[in-house]
Amino acid sequence: MKTLIHIKLLAVVCLLCSFTTTIALAYDKGNIDVMPVIEYIKNDKTILHNGEYPYNNDTIRVLAIGNSFTIDATVYLKQLMVNLGINTDQVIMSRLVHGSSSFDTWIDHINNNSAISTTETPHYDILIGQAKATTVRDVLALGWDIVVIQQTSKMAGDYGTFSSCQEYVELLKRYTGNENLCLFYNMPHSHSAVTGETFGYSDWVKYAEVTRRVVEEIGIDRIIPTGTAIQKARNTDLTYGGKYNNLTRDNWHLNSGTGRYVAACTWYEALFAPYFGTSVIGSTLNILKSEKPYDETFASSFVAVNDDNRLLCVQCATNAIATPYNDNTDWLDNKRDNAPNNAWSIYTYNGTIIIEELADNVEVKIYTTNGILLHTTSVAHVTTLTLPQGIYLVQVFDKMKKVII
Repeated sequence: MKTLIHIKLLAVVCLLCSFTTTIALAYDKGNIDVMPVIEYIKNDKTILHNGEYPYNNDTIRVLAIGNSFTIDATVYLKQLMVNLGINTDQVIMSRLVHGSSSFDTWIDHINNNSAISTTETPHYDILIGQAKATTVRDVLALGWDIVVIQQTSKMAGDYGTFSSCQEYVELLKRYTGNENLCLFYNMPHSHSAVTGETFGYSDWVKYAEVTRRVVEEIGIDRIIPTGTAIQKARNTDLTYGGKYNNLTRDNWHLNSGTGRYVAACTWYEALFAPYFGTSVIGSTLNILKSEKPYDETFASSFVAVNDDNRLLCVQCATNAIATPYNDNTDWLDNKRDNAPNNAWSIYTYNGTIIIEELADNVEVKIYTTNGILLHTTSVAHVTTLTLPQGIYLVQVFDKMKKVII
């Protein structure tokens, strides 16, 4: 039996922060070890220095530069934001894409100031708001706070192909006119088109390790772990249904429905949840039909997002944000059949802390950081607690974890 304890939160900020000695967590999952990140930030031996996240801006302006995987991950993004009650008047977001493009592709496009089109490559489209342009440099000059970049999946597992990343970032900063540009790296999902593995596990392992090096050595310390979210989803019942049973529509691109939904949730949680203070965990958006029902590739692989599987999609995304280099799904009920009776986990979303427990009638204690006992409760099923803003210690069994409100 799973037990949930909800504790009302105000907010906390990004899992992978910029180059300061202070760590602020967006969705503080109690079992996250942030010490390696803290040490890395203190040492600051990276190639690049990433700009600050635009927490206090009146609007948030995001440009996603990439390829077809960028499109897959953002198709449902606006619908998701509207469903969550986000004021999209505060958002400008556009995509600049070229199929199978790498860092070098975009270096060439910037240097050549390539013309853009809504139908040819490089392709430019506006997802939210208004930001019109006719060339690649025109696009870059539109006042972006955040630029999302990604390496082509064929190269994303080879760190040697990231040698041009510094040149790429310097061009982005030059033509955006923003030396404090905030960069996100999108980890792509793996696929079986090359390796033949149904779930692309070996490629995902490479992508995760390279992404870690992007953070720790290059210095793009904000990531969108799409690949990890998809890999976690592949370890669940979300793989059932559709032509390929691996959340793709062609063993390469994400399928309409579940695959694209998991990716959109991951992008939202990484890019926008820290700004608006609203987590995707509250989404009630269902995707009940393919956006391209006339296309056999889309139609045959479509798997609906509905009331039965929506939360699972969301959990794969939020858990990937917390553990971007780990495809573990032990946090799921249907993966815990052999878990010990004292297994529990704690995480937060949308101002709420959730403690998941396998047994009923478990004693939970709330302490101040000075060790003063404030509250004791016997948990059964669902319990909601509201506390003043502050830092608390939550004890279940013999384990104690910190909560920031």
